[in-house]
Amino acid sequence: MHAIVVHRMSTPMQSFLNAHGEKLSGKRLALAVTSSSSGISSVVEDAHRLCANSTFFGEALWVRASQADNAEDMVKEWIESLNLSNL
Repeated sequence: MHAIVVHRMSTPMQSFLNAHGEKLSGKRLALAVTSSSSGISSVVEDAHRLCANSTFFGEALWVRASQADNAEDMVKEWIESLNLSNL
């Protein structure tokens, strides 16, 4: 999971993807994000920009702070929705 800092991807995650994004070139990625209140569209844009040569599949999982008690079930359902068994 990745946390949002002021509507953007956190600096440590951006730094990691700047340094290692090329290693993800040609890979299929799925994005999971945690947030206390803000939307995740900027984080999704950051991920696509920093991993431009990767393919993102499925909808990004967004777990809000208010959903923390249900996060485990949300993650399980999200993983099932990605049809990873078909890869």
